[in-house]
Amino acid sequence: MVALIRDKKVQDRNQVAFLYPSIKRFHVTGMKAVLEARADQPQALFGLGGVGKTQTAVEYAYRHKDDYNLVWWVRGEDSATLAADFAALAVPLCIPAPANVPLDELCAAVKRELERGGGWLLIFDNVPHPDAVRPYLPAGGGHIVVTSWDPNWRGDAEPLEVEEWPRKESVAFLVRRTGRKDDPDA
Repeated sequence: MVALIRDKKVQDRNQVAFLYPSIKRFHVTGMKAVLEARADQPQALFGLGGVGKTQTAVEYAYRHKDDYNLVWWVRGEDSATLAADFAALAVPLCIPAPANVPLDELCAAVKRELERGGGWLLIFDNVPHPDAVRPYLPAGGGHIVVTSWDPNWRGDAEPLEVEEWPRKESVAFLVRRTGRKDDPDA
């Protein structure tokens, strides 16, 4: 993970909080609508494992990082990790947190603070189902992107399916990326 900070609440007002995976960026194609969108409601990228949901969310964060004061990545594969990553937002939001504060109280304070301000992007990655993340979703003030295998997001987020590329498109992509001539064995 990479963390950089620039937020009006932190001591140095010329910094912004960014926390997202420092993974290699690949050329993402086929998701132009997602990469260019800034929705008023949460967006849920769903699809089979390995089709590019996380990579699309990473690319969105990179492309739009200058649009936000805070970009935060929350790993959603299990409830303990999700809660810990969300609670970690207390630091850039300057929420005082005594060492013995219960995690659920800290998460509630983070959510309230996010709802009071704007200009943030939260990415909840690899969330198993809407119920797992629903208690953490702030009402307004920023932008939320969720990645999940579960297609049942209507009512919680705008579901956007990430599909496998058709063979013709995937071969064309590989030919462009490698600089090789069209190879029938590709």
